[in-house]
Amino acid sequence: MRIKPVMPDLLHEFWKNETSGMFGRVSAGGDRIRQEHWPDMEFQFEIWAPCYSIAKRLYEERAYGEFGKAYDDFPDTIYTAADAAEQREYLATRRAYR
Repeated sequence: MRIKPVMPDLLHEFWKNETSGMFGRVSAGGDRIRQEHWPDMEFQFEIWAPCYSIAKRLYEERAYGEFGKAYDDFPDTIYTAADAAEQREYLATRRAYR
């Protein structure tokens, strides 16, 4: 019997202001950049996904009403247990941005 590996889901968020938007995996660096460069951005929604391509496709479905295309030419990031542990550690101490 083959055991399918379990990929952890990571939190992604979409933020926007009147002129731009920012979507990506939640991290200290992303939060810092958003606060420094676009402090007026407002939280829109969150998505939990095991890799960036799925998160991006779900984002497009939620933001634009249609399931996003596959990004075959875009190198995907499949999240590891270490990525999940790092994000959990950050989320435990993350300031409330919403």
